[in-house]
Amino acid sequence: MQELKFATHTPSLRRITLQRLTIRSFKGCRELTLHLDGRSASIYGDNAAGKTTVYDALTWLLFGKDSSGAGKFNVKPLSPEGEVKDHAAETSVEAVLEADGQSVTLRRTYKELWTKKRGRSEASFDGHTSEYFYNGLPVQKQDFEARVGQRCDEQTFRTLTDVRWFCTGESEANRRNTLFALIGGVSEEEVLASNPDFAPLEEALSGLSVEEYKAAAQKQRRTLQARSRSIPERIDEQKRTVAEYQNVDFDSLRRQRAELAAKESEAKAELDALNSDSALVVLRERKKALSAQLDALEQRNTAHRHAQREPGQLHHLNREMRGILDELSRMDEDQRREDEEAKLEQSAIDELRARWHGLKAEQNEAQAKTFDGADDTCPTCGQKLPPEMVEQHRERWEQEHARLMEKLAAEKQDCITWAKRHSDRVKELEQRKKERLERRKELEQRQAELTKESEVLKGQQVTDLPGYEKESFELEEQIRVVGEQIRAAEEGSNAARSVARKKLAELTDQIRRLDSMLACEGILNSALDRVQELTDQLRDVGAEVERLDALLDLCDRFTRAKADYIDSKVNARFRLVRWKLFEEQVNGGVRDCCVATVNGVPYADLNSGMKINAGLDVIRTMSAAKRVTVPLFIDNAESVTRLEGVDTQVIRLVVSEEDKELRAEVLK
Repeated sequence: MQELKFATHTPSLRRITLQRLTIRSFKGCRELTLHLDGRSASIYGDNAAGKTTVYDALTWLLFGKDSSGAGKFNVKPLSPEGEVKDHAAETSVEAVLEADGQSVTLRRTYKELWTKKRGRSEASFDGHTSEYFYNGLPVQKQDFEARVGQRCDEQTFRTLTDVRWFCTGESEANRRNTLFALIGGVSEEEVLASNPDFAPLEEALSGLSVEEYKAAAQKQRRTLQARSRSIPERIDEQKRTVAEYQNVDFDSLRRQRAELAAKESEAKAELDALNSDSALVVLRERKKALSAQLDALEQRNTAHRHAQREPGQLHHLNREMRGILDELSRMDEDQRREDEEAKLEQSAIDELRARWHGLKAEQNEAQAKTFDGADDTCPTCGQKLPPEMVEQHRERWEQEHARLMEKLAAEKQDCITWAKRHSDRVKELEQRKKERLERRKELEQRQAELTKESEVLKGQQVTDLPGYEKESFELEEQIRVVGEQIRAAEEGSNAARSVARKKLAELTDQIRRLDSMLACEGILNSALDRVQELTDQLRDVGAEVERLDALLDLCDRFTRAKADYIDSKVNARFRLVRWKLFEEQVNGGVRDCCVATVNGVPYADLNSGMKINAGLDVIRTMSAAKRVTVPLFIDNAESVTRLEGVDTQVIRLVVSEEDKELRAEVLK
C-alpha cells in the first residue's frame, strides 16, 4: 500500500472523522461495515466492485445526494435487467462520526411502502418512506439536516471531501468568490497606496470607484473627441470669412465716405435754398390764410343753421336711439348664451333620466334575488357545511344585499335631486327668455317712435347766414387765383429742384453702399476673434484629452496592478496550485476568470495524479480557512505515486483487479 503523508495536526481546527460506516442494500452493496476508528485507509476493489458506492453512501446519509451531487439516483440494488432486486429490503446507511471529540451516530433508511387494500388479495405499492436517526433516536428530516449542517454544511463538505470538485465541479463565479473570501477582499485604497504613480488617479476619483471613474472619463473623452472633430471645420468656415474681407482697404473706404458726406451736405443746402423761394412762401401763406377764413365762415353758418332747430332735441333723440340699439345688441348676445346653457341643462337631464332607469332595473334585479343556499358547500372538499356556518353565510349575504339596495336607492335619489336642479334652471332660463321678448317689443316700439320724431325735426326749414353765399364765393375765388399764381411760380424752379434731388439721391446711395462695405469690417474682426477662440478651444480640448488619456492609462495600470495584487495574495495561500484570476485581452483590458494551474499548466491539461495533488492542496487551504476537516475521499488513488500532505482523514479508493470484493486497509 502506498505510504500516506500528513501534515502536523492543527489543534485549532474542528475535526470530523469517520469512525465506522455500515451500508445495507445500498446501490450494488448488499452489506458492508468499515471500521476506520478515525484513521486513514485504502479501499481496494476491481472496477464496479463498489468503491465509489462507499463515498455515495456517506453523502446520501448526510445530504440525500450521491458523491457527484445528484439528488436523483438509484439508491436500491438493481438486477442486471435494471429492476429492483428486493422490494422488501430496507436501504440503510449508518455512520459513527467523531466531531470535536464527541461521538455522533447518524442513520438514514429508505424503503418501499406496500399495503393490502380491503377486498384485494395482493398488496399494492404506495411509495417510499425515509427515516432519520440521531444517536439512535428517531428525528424529523428537518431536525436531522439541521444537526448535520451545524457540523459541516453541504457545500463545505463537498469542497473538502472531493479532490476534483472545487477545480472542476464548482462554478467559476463561486470559485472566485471563495478565493476572494480567503484574503478578506482587496480595497482599491490598498492597491492605490502600493504605487506612488497612482497618486493622480487617486486625486481624480473624488469618491468614485476606479471602474466608475473610468466609465465617466471614457464618456467625457468621447464627448471631447466629438468636439475636437467639429472645431477644425468651424475654424475653416471662419477663415473663409477672413479671406473674403482681409484684403479690403477699410481706411480708404472711410476717407471716401467722408468726402461723399461733405458733398451730400452741400446738395442738401442747395435743395433747401430752392425749396425756400420767398415769393412762393408769401403765396402759400396767403392761400393758407384764405382757406382759414373760408373754414371759419362754414363753421359760423353751420352753427346758425343748428340754432334754428329746437336746442338739443335732435341730439337727445340720437342719444336715446343709440341706447336702444346697444340694449338690443346685448339682449341678442344674452339670449344666444342662455340658449346654449339650456341645451346643456337638458342634456344633463336626459343623462340623469337614463341613469335612473338603469339603476331601477338593477334594483329590480337585486330585489328578485334570494339566498339560495348555494354557499352551504365547502369549495375545497365539496362537503356540506355545518348549519351554523350556513347561517353565517345567510346573515353575511343579507347584510351585503341590504347595503346594495341602500346604495342603489341613494344613487336613484341623487339622480332625482340633480335632475330637479337642472330642470329648475331650464325653467328659469325659459322665464328670462319670455321677459326678454316682452322687453324687446317695448324697445322696438320706442325705436319706431324715435325714428318718426327725428324725421320730423330734420324736415324743418332752416336758412344760411345773411351774405353767406356772396362771402363764400369771393373767398373761393381768391383761393383759386392764389393757387394759379403758386403753380406758375413753381413751374420755373421744378427743373432746378429735380436736378438737385437727383444729385442728392446719388450721393446718399453711394454713402449707403460704402456703409454696407464698412460694416464688413465688424464681420472680419468677429471672424478673427472667433478663429482665435476656436483655436484656443481646440488646444484646451487636446490638453484635456491628453490628461484623460493619462488617467485612463493609470486606470488600466491599476486594473492590472490590482489583478497582480489579488493573484499574489490568493496564491500565497496555496503550496502547489497557482490560480489564474484575470486574463489580459487584446484591447489591453483584463477579463475575470478562475483557472487552477500547476507549474503554468491549466488544471484540465494535468495528468490524473497531479489533478489529485492539486485538489489536495486546495482542500488543505480551504480546511484551514473554514477551520474544519472532514473525511477526504480520493477516487482512482492508484494514479498518484506521492500524495500531497493534508491534515485530515484520507480514504483512498484504489482500483485492484485481484480484489473482486472490497478490501479495506486501515493505517495504524
